[in-house]
Amino acid sequence: MSSDRTHVIQQNFTYQLPFGKSGTYLTHVPALADEAIGGWQISSGMSWQSGAPLSFTANNTLNQYGSATAQLVGALPANYEQVVKGNGYVTYFPTLSVQNAPVPNFGTGSDAATLAGRYTNLQVIGPNGPVLANAQPGFTGDTANNMPQLRGPGFLSFNGAAGKVFRIREKWTATLRADVINILNKPQWGTPTTNINSTSFGRITTAFGSRTVTLNARVDF
Repeated sequence: MSSDRTHVIQQNFTYQLPFGKSGTYLTHVPALADEAIGGWQISSGMSWQSGAPLSFTANNTLNQYGSATAQLVGALPANYEQVVKGNGYVTYFPTLSVQNAPVPNFGTGSDAATLAGRYTNLQVIGPNGPVLANAQPGFTGDTANNMPQLRGPGFLSFNGAAGKVFRIREKWTATLRADVINILNKPQWGTPTTNINSTSFGRITTAFGSRTVTLNARVDF
């Protein structure tokens, strides 16, 4: 199966609450009470989506056009992808960090010093040493676009609804319904920064999916 695919799982169910004259419980209540408690229907849905495939890029001040990938110089630690909330920030690679790397050899001459002064050169460090670095001048990084082992945060959302049809007159009905999106109010995290030459490497700066409640009313006649 291709590694650049996104996988989705969805689940839904609907349940008629067993109260009132048409249910199992409280079947002998007065008509007014039955109208209030009977006939309610609830539904729930779960949606999970795998994270989007990502690439470790190596864009620096001398590579402003196009997108180069990083050079893998060490083993990526196990389970390095994990959303961790810190003091005022959110990171996706808690076991990885960036630090300055040695400046490559740009040769000799007046241009060499200029290039060295303008070159942004960081490297990614793991628990056991360097993991990702910039390729040497004249070469491209060996990590692939849409790496099979690199995906962004997945999305998980629980939704629910409750509704009932009230009979007003013989041919008149009123429908009330409440829909709740993201019942748990769980943040859905955006894509982390994967440029190894950014001091924000691994940081997640966007989120979406706050809880939303929608009330609907309809009259049919």
